[in-house]
Formats: sequence, C-alpha cells, structure tokens
Amino acid sequence: MTAGVHFDRTEAYAPVPSWTTIKLQLALTARHRLGLRAFDCTAAYLQAELKNPLYVRPPKGLMAELGHNHNDIWKLSKALYGYAPSGRLWWDKVSAWLKTYGFKPLGNSGTFMMLDNRNDADPSKRGIILLNLYSDDGLASIDNSELWDKFMKDFKSSFAVLEKDPDYFLGCAIEWDAESGVISIDASKYLREVISKFDMIGAHPSPLPAPAGTKIYMNETWNGDEKFRNLYQQYCGCINYAALLRPELSYYASQVCRVMSCPTLENLQTAQNILKYAIGSMDEKITFRPTDSSDPHGQSNGELMVFTDSDWATSMDTRRSHGCYIVMMSGGCVAHRSKAHKSVMLSSAAAEYYEASEGCRELTYIRGILEDFYGSTLPPTPMYIDNEACIAMGKTPVLSERQKH
Repeated sequence: MTAGVHFDRTEAYAPVPSWTTIKLQLALTARHRLGLRAFDCTAAYLQAELKNPLYVRPPKGLMAELGHNHNDIWKLSKALYGYAPSGRLWWDKVSAWLKTYGFKPLGNSGTFMMLDNRNDADPSKRGIILLNLYSDDGLASIDNSELWDKFMKDFKSSFAVLEKDPDYFLGCAIEWDAESGVISIDASKYLREVISKFDMIGAHPSPLPAPAGTKIYMNETWNGDEKFRNLYQQYCGCINYAALLRPELSYYASQVCRVMSCPTLENLQTAQNILKYAIGSMDEKITFRPTDSSDPHGQSNGELMVFTDSDWATSMDTRRSHGCYIVMMSGGCVAHRSKAHKSVMLSSAAAEYYEASEGCRELTYIRGILEDFYGSTLPPTPMYIDNEACIAMGKTPVLSERQKH
C-alpha cells in the first residue's frame, strides 16, 4: 500500500510518549513515593476497528481447502499488523476509552495522562493514576492499589491486557526500590546488545567518548562505499538512541551524526571509541530519589532546575555554535539536548542567549505538565548560565542586537 494513494499520511500517524515524559513520570513517582505498574495490550492492532473497507487475498490454496471458491477474498473487520493506519486506529480507540474513563492529558503531551480522583469521597476510589502509553505498552504510577485494581478490571473488560512487572520499558531496564522509593533507568542491556551487534565485546574500554580535541569535518568530495556508509549510519543510530538515557553521550552523538552522508574511516573509529567508552561506563544510570532521601551528590532532590551552556563558532564547516541544556528533577535528568544552532551567532553572549531560550522552551513544556499535575502555578524555576552578558540580557527588558536570533 502506498501513502497518498491508498491512505492519507495523517491516517498513519499515532502519537507516542517521548523519553522526556517517561523520565518526568519516573521523577514524580520517586518524588512522591508512588507505586509502579506496567501492562501490555495483547495483539493491540487486532483490537481496533477499521474505518474504511479493507480486503486481503488469503494464502494460495487455503480457500479451496476450506471448501470455498479459490478466487474468494477476505473482508477484514479489524485492523491488521502491516496495515499502515493500524497504529492510529488503535490509538484512537484506546485514547477515547481512557478519556471517557476520566483520564486527561497533562500539559501539551497527548500521551501522558492522569486520572485524578484525589477529591473522591470513597477511600477505595481516591487517588491518582499517571499513565504513559507507548503503542501497546503501558507504564503507570499509582498511590492507591484499590483504584488501580478497579481500573484494570474495567480496562480488561474492553481490551485484552496482560499485566507485568515494571522492570523493562522501551529497551531499557527500570530499577524500582519500593521501600526506599529510588528509581533508576539502566541502559546497560541495550548497550550490551549494541556492542554485541558490532562484535566489540572484547574491546578495551576507553576513559573518554572521544580523545580531547577531536574534530569532525564534512567531506564534500566523498565517494566512498555504500556498504561502509550504511554500517556507519547503524553506529550513529545506536549511539543516538543510547544518548537518550546517557546525557554525557549527547554531544558526541550529535557530532558523529553530522557526517552520516559522507563518513570516513576516522569518523567510524570515533563512533567505535564512543562504544568503547560505554563498555567502561556500563553501570552509569539516571537515578531519581524522593524528596526526603539523602542524595550522595548533595543536590536538592525535589527542585526543578535547568542548566544551559554553549560554545561559540566551533564548527569548522559552518561556523555555527553548539549548545546544550539539561533539566533536572528529583536528582536526575528528565530532559537534555546537545545540538548545533540553526544560524551563525556573532558573539559568545548571543550563542549563550540562544541556548538559554531553547532551555526555556523545554522548561515551559515540562512546567505545563507539572502545573496540570499539581493543579496550581509552580514557583519560578532556577536556570543556571555561566555567561554574565547572557544573564544581563535576560534581566534587562530591552531588545538588543545580540537577541535578534
């Protein structure tokens, strides 16, 4: 089937949660000592009804064996795996059911929902359920097991659902200590699969993702092997996904991904060195803690904060700056990004100001979710910037030349 011919492209789009909302859910779970639950919707796409007629040809010889004309075809009544709009049909059905049940999206996130019964008079129904639904996988945070049992009973009456332990989600392990309330996200299993895929199990660990001073340049006259480029792109894709849960890899992932169309042997060696670093730092995790627990790093666990930073014109190809931000909550990272700026900055202050604005955009999205969760306006969120000129521009209500970007 061809998009634009047999179905509209918008019919094939189904929203899924980002790692930001998943980590934010885990941060809230740890902060308020909520419980974790998980479930899987069995054969999810087969539970969604079709909106338009769909016909398929059965396997050759099957209809004759069943006593029917061998030219007969089937008309489907349910969606099928392999049919592009199936994901959207499933999401429309399950999200409509959840909203009817009382779930409401938090902030501008369409997939991060909450059932808010905190004011219910019945103690067995009083509480909240936070829910992230990724296609057929669900991750929930609860504060009342009776409320959860009732919800699952009603949910199972409409869908085929299998409850499971909340120890693995989207390729990464979730370690939850119910007694202490500490939650960690561990990407080591995924990294081991990647290292095994590229036959690097016996590689010597590297102390850094890349040697100090490493520069990656675009090769405009590239005329390499297509198989080599495909291999390099596989490295980049695996590193890029690992960087979602390993913030220290984000900068290096963005660098190696810049030359995916024209990689060199030196670029491949840099990508391999990043995985060698992952071998030696396999135990690194993102950890969220309750507000009343002790943090070995001395951070304020419950405080939402953001850090931003930027270099200036370090790209030798485009002279664009490279900026990054990281948003912390409950002692762990809930959002981060490392990316080249979209335009050339004329000063270091302008580069820092640009990245600060990007951090504010991410913060606005997160604060919208948190304000819906708490039902009130949050106090100001501290932002940490290491450039005095940028801080001065932020405090001065006057538009200057350096702020036009």
